Amino acid sequence: MRTLIFATIVLLAGCMSSQELNEQAMIHMSQARAAAAVGDYQVARAEQRKGTVAYQRAVARARDESRLPPPPPEDVPLPVFDPQMQR
Repeated sequence: MRTLIFATIVLLAGCMSSQELNEQAMIHMSQARAAAAVGDYQVARAEQRKGTVAYQRAVARARDESRLPPPPPEDVPLPVFDPQMQR
């Protein structure tokens, strides 16, 4: 019985609400903007992907909580890599 109670507490402690997931997405997007501002585009792309995944999880969690989905975060304007521009 103690094991079941402990497992339930651990599972509930690991769950984030849709609001917390949306805040996490916003943090990743702001880190992506900061990285793009200094020209570190690989880090900016990675942070933008993390932010997109966190936002998608927030939308799914909001549906589970019977809430409206949060507004999407602003995308980070990243340059498009064109290999022919190097020539």
